Amino acid sequence: MKCLEAAVLDVGGVVIRYGRIYGPGTYYVGALPPPPHVYVVEAARLSVGALQAPSGVMVVAEDWPDFEMTGDQRG
Repeated sequence: MKCLEAAVLDVGGVVIRYGRIYGPGTYYVGALPPPPHVYVVEAARLSVGALQAPSGVMVVAEDWPDFEMTGDQRG
């Protein structure tokens, strides 16, 4: 995985690291998965935001300290 992330970053892309996605249409429909996790709608919303973000690593998970998407996170 790290070499794939490095390849994305080398060309100025954005790496998104997701927690376990839960909610309608996922494996975790009725139960909250163990951390890290993120609600499916929030994961989608933040993914769209990544289209305009500067190159970097973004963490998309509700229970990680660097949940806020700034574009230059190293998670």
